[in-house]
Amino acid sequence: MTPEALLSYSLAVAPVLLALALVFAVLGVILLRNTYPRGVTYLGLGMFSVALWVGGAGGELLAGDSPLLVLLLTGVKYVGVCTIPPLFLLFVLRHAMDAPVSPRWQAALFLLPLVSLVLVWTNPLHELMFAHPPRAPAPGARPPWGPWFLAVHLPTLYGMMLAAWAVLGVEMVRGSTLRRAQAAVLFFGSAVPLVVNAVYVANPEIPDVQLTSLSFAVTAVVFGWGFFRFRLFRVSPLAMRAVFDAVGDAVVMVDQEGRVADANPAAHRILAGGSAGEIRGQPVARVLELAGLSPDLPVPGAPAETLARDGSHLEIEVREISADRGGQPRGSVLVMRDVTARRRIERAALENEALVR
Repeated sequence: MTPEALLSYSLAVAPVLLALALVFAVLGVILLRNTYPRGVTYLGLGMFSVALWVGGAGGELLAGDSPLLVLLLTGVKYVGVCTIPPLFLLFVLRHAMDAPVSPRWQAALFLLPLVSLVLVWTNPLHELMFAHPPRAPAPGARPPWGPWFLAVHLPTLYGMMLAAWAVLGVEMVRGSTLRRAQAAVLFFGSAVPLVVNAVYVANPEIPDVQLTSLSFAVTAVVFGWGFFRFRLFRVSPLAMRAVFDAVGDAVVMVDQEGRVADANPAAHRILAGGSAGEIRGQPVARVLELAGLSPDLPVPGAPAETLARDGSHLEIEVREISADRGGQPRGSVLVMRDVTARRRIERAALENEALVR
């Protein structure tokens, strides 16, 4: 890349990166100032880390030939680079799995990234992270990386992200519909920059034009879409699961294709004899028929009563899950309530009334 082309590129991309840094800073403020679940604090701090990464990269493009300024901005950028993976892993563990991490283990997660950060700021003394100055003499060329960068820094940060993705992958496969959607947004939104970075690291011929920083624009779009589409981060998936499982009535989530998306333990007891996993993904009409119930669902908002195989009376009600903006329903909720005791009391009252007469 010629000096003229690099200058034109820098003047065009740097404002984009600085604006993107502002977007992530605003996301961080929103996440930290609102009453979201406890684990989202880590993600809010992570948004500020992304802002430092992207903003530092934008500043690097405008730094020109000033080695001191480039070194300073590189240090700012690496504050974000080194803190994003441990913060994201802590967020996934706390938010998706409700696995509290002790202060000792949190410190252990940050230990090697902080060592890398110290080495970045003191790099001219040892060049363990990259050659000094941090930008190679040729315009757009990347500097040679040092032994710590290749042997410790990259494996540590990539390992943390892979661990977080493994947890999200389990949620995408085994979680309920909403939890799968949230996990997918987090997975793909965080994967794009890391995949771009891995391609950049593996191909030395790619010039140093801040491609990884630019790819965070995709993350911003994905997270923003998930924020408004699925109310991402507003409710902890585990908290939703706990409430869902604790409901005494049998509740079945049905998707747009009429298949069982999820069911609480009370529904499993009625429909599958308490066996989890047998009814998920099956057509709801077939599940009801196999349980000895009528496969014909009542009209939404008009409860109907039926007899179960064991002779108990069940009141079945269907409630549609409407789309956000007046579109087609995204599915429905099937609520089955055991009203056997109520019917027994009503029958006894009628018999007593008849006896009195």
